[in-house]
Amino acid sequence: MIEMWFLATAAGFVFSWFMYELCHIIYNLVFHPLAKFPGPWWAGASDFAEMYYNVIRGGVYFKEIEKMHERYGPIVRINRDELSIIDPDFQEQRFGAIGVRRNRSEKTQRQFVSPTSILNTIDHDHHRIRRQPLNSFFSKQAIMRIESIIQSKVDKVIEKLKGAYAQGTLLETQDVFGALTTDVISHYSYGESFGFLDHPGFKNDYLRDVSGFFFAQHIARHFPLLISAMQLIPERVLLMLSKGMASMNEIMVSSKKFAQRTLASVQNGEKQAGASGIPRSLFHTLANAHNLPPTERSLERLTDEGIVIMVAGLETTARFLTNITVHLLSNRDMLEKLQAELRSVMETPDARVPWTTLESLPYLSAVVSEGLRCENFMTTRTPRVILEPLKFNEWTIPAGATLSASPTLINNNPAIFPDPHIFRPERWIEARSRGKNLQKYLASFARGSRMCLGVNLAYAELYLMLAALYRNFDFELVDSSVKDVIAEREFGLGYTKDYRFGVKVRVTKIFEG
Repeated sequence: MIEMWFLATAAGFVFSWFMYELCHIIYNLVFHPLAKFPGPWWAGASDFAEMYYNVIRGGVYFKEIEKMHERYGPIVRINRDELSIIDPDFQEQRFGAIGVRRNRSEKTQRQFVSPTSILNTIDHDHHRIRRQPLNSFFSKQAIMRIESIIQSKVDKVIEKLKGAYAQGTLLETQDVFGALTTDVISHYSYGESFGFLDHPGFKNDYLRDVSGFFFAQHIARHFPLLISAMQLIPERVLLMLSKGMASMNEIMVSSKKFAQRTLASVQNGEKQAGASGIPRSLFHTLANAHNLPPTERSLERLTDEGIVIMVAGLETTARFLTNITVHLLSNRDMLEKLQAELRSVMETPDARVPWTTLESLPYLSAVVSEGLRCENFMTTRTPRVILEPLKFNEWTIPAGATLSASPTLINNNPAIFPDPHIFRPERWIEARSRGKNLQKYLASFARGSRMCLGVNLAYAELYLMLAALYRNFDFELVDSSVKDVIAEREFGLGYTKDYRFGVKVRVTKIFEG
């Protein structure tokens, strides 16, 4: 009798769940405000398709979205609440011009740690308040003040590469460039370098391990209760199970330690900037932002912001440097053009040229722009929730809809960039000579009020590192090619089919003059 009661109850629960989901699917396909928009029915019916391709198949939904656009056009419904729009001329409206409010999608908040950081701040106005002091910390003027710090890290890379040449060492580009970017962002944001450039062989476990941590982001998006349950597991057990969790925990601990130290020193009267006028750290900037309410200068807020800034500064710029390197070493004529231009302003390999001067070099700036554009790893969508109806072609998009696009799909649009998968810096020089501004179509750093905070720091690292690298050395690729930086999977950033990214190189020559 009890067994029959249990089976009947279980069957009732299953039937109720089935009917509940069926009603949801019918609503999503027939009555939902986005029901009329183009796209396959299975994408709009529920979030199951996105979960299947990203969780079960391993981060490949971005490739399905690309196929949808090929079939349905520039606007496609890709899940219940989200439209992907890849028209390059629509991006400013999607991100929101100055003064236009855009919220962050709540679904993406589940994918990241640090709930009080600007990355996870959903409301537009709240985000604007939190971001204001950080804008000045990462402004171009502020980054120019720390150019000597960046240059000192670049110099360390150059010296270590000379040692690698003498020993014939095989180098992983992501280790080399990741050590640079990690030491720069930790020095500037935390006030103390992590010292990865001092490690033998540029060894940087953070880069690989933190990437491993983000392999779980799709699970976090679709199964938030599972992530909540994992928080009940003792921390020491999680750290033993996951290197990514262990490295992320190190960053969290470091951020909290520096935040605590800063709050104590500020209470004792320590000023935001040192004698040179350079901010002592990101934490000092936030702790001294007296236009913010006390809750926005709390230990939790400073810790969360420190975590996000550190993680964001670790890998993306290193990947752009790797991307440019593999393309230059695969196109020797382009490399020789770049080296000839660098010799025109750097009389000797150890010459120091200001970032602003390097930016004015036509071919170097074209190489940087093409390296940012001709990438295949900025695959993650950047969703924004519109707060008012919006027109796109013949479509009226209702308020509350989520709009997104993969930066890679924008950067590879053949209408703007003919032969988009070919690395050709000359396209930027030719466009400039015709008075056409291609920069406005570059989607690598997003746009609007939530544009990448570290864009100026990234540009400074790119210009200073590339100039020093190719004025001092020649390299060869070793068992590597462009295919090693082409994404087949997406977990925050793109990865190859075997969950890797990066190439191996060897220094073949040191230029003496």
